[in-house]
Amino acid sequence: MGIRFERRYNGKIDQWIEGGRRPLYFHNRPFWIKSCSRMRHSIALRHRLLVRLGVPFSLFLLVLIIALGSLTYYSYARNRAEAARVPERIAYLTKERIISFFENSHRNLVIASKSARIMQLTDTERRFLDNITKEDPAIIELAIFDANGSEIYKVEEATASIAPLSEDITRAQYFIDTVHNGREKISEPKTSVYGTPYIIWALPILINRRPVGMIRATIDISVLWETVASASPDGTAHVYIVDTEGAILVSNRSVPAPRSQFARDIVINLRNDSDIYSYTGLLNAEVVGQAEILPLTDWIVVAEIPLSILMAETQKNTRILLIFTFLLLLLAAYEFATLRRYLFEPLSILIKNVENLGTGNYKARAHITVKNELSVLASVMNEMAEKILQYTSGLEEQVKGRTKELAEKVEILDRANQQLDRSGKLLIRRDL
Repeated sequence: MGIRFERRYNGKIDQWIEGGRRPLYFHNRPFWIKSCSRMRHSIALRHRLLVRLGVPFSLFLLVLIIALGSLTYYSYARNRAEAARVPERIAYLTKERIISFFENSHRNLVIASKSARIMQLTDTERRFLDNITKEDPAIIELAIFDANGSEIYKVEEATASIAPLSEDITRAQYFIDTVHNGREKISEPKTSVYGTPYIIWALPILINRRPVGMIRATIDISVLWETVASASPDGTAHVYIVDTEGAILVSNRSVPAPRSQFARDIVINLRNDSDIYSYTGLLNAEVVGQAEILPLTDWIVVAEIPLSILMAETQKNTRILLIFTFLLLLLAAYEFATLRRYLFEPLSILIKNVENLGTGNYKARAHITVKNELSVLASVMNEMAEKILQYTSGLEEQVKGRTKELAEKVEILDRANQQLDRSGKLLIRRDL
């Protein structure tokens, strides 16, 4: 027989197709076992798609961000090296200009000392000394003294802002070094009663290589402001001169007073630590600085530039990198959200629906809201499930009808058998 029926006590009928590969079960039992196995393995499809689509895109974003970061770091390293050279150039340029300033004053003083006499000066010599003070704006007073400290001649600039010196000249260290020892002497910076910084520059007057007097020049070092200011025409650099005690002699910017101790600490740090890059400057801002020593006076020229100005290009590139990275992350989030909405979620719904169909739940439907090929596939699958549901429902009705018909026939056969049994018994009795 091609089909065999067997009666169960629970009233259910199972059907086997002899010689077939796939047994057919009803009442929520698996349908097409091999197909269901494939569907279970297809659950990993979404993860494979996520890996195959997401990993290359993520790697592309990662490589792009690394490339931009490398360019930004290269720009930062280049700007950092360039930033360290800018104040160095300004400090060196300022030092060279100040040295030129002192050399010019020294040349005039040497000429004056060689032409000066201890005795009465001639009108020509007086005019020559007057011209020196007029031509050199730094020399605001020029005086000649003999070995006893007596003043022989003095010429003073009409607009001089230096108060007259009231000290005993014979006790001054510059007089002792110049007249007694025959050496040039530059005094420590002094401040007049008007707050003007100045120095005393003394040269010996020699006759037969023996000092017989002294020429003293009072030099206003505030005129160095133009030299200091010209070192940074755009005004971005703070350039100032510090003496050996840390006092600020000249500055191209106004400095809160007193700042001597702070200026001394800055100079010490710059001179002792050549690798120092940035620090808090004299104006309480993060700066990059460089110090240069003036050989004649041991003063220090310091040039400071705010770090924010020097690293402006790097900060701009960093902002561009952050904005671009943020846009890339937004693009990645949009791409993954799009994949999730239009691919992963519909696939998940389809796979779940196929699993339900595989377990015999033909009432399950796949509802996909997006309009694409997967929604068309879901519609076709829903139609197929509806047809299978109708087919299985009709088949169950047929099975129930056949079962009822067979039950009636079996009952008829049972009654016939019982009647035959009774008839057989009657015949046996008659024969006996």
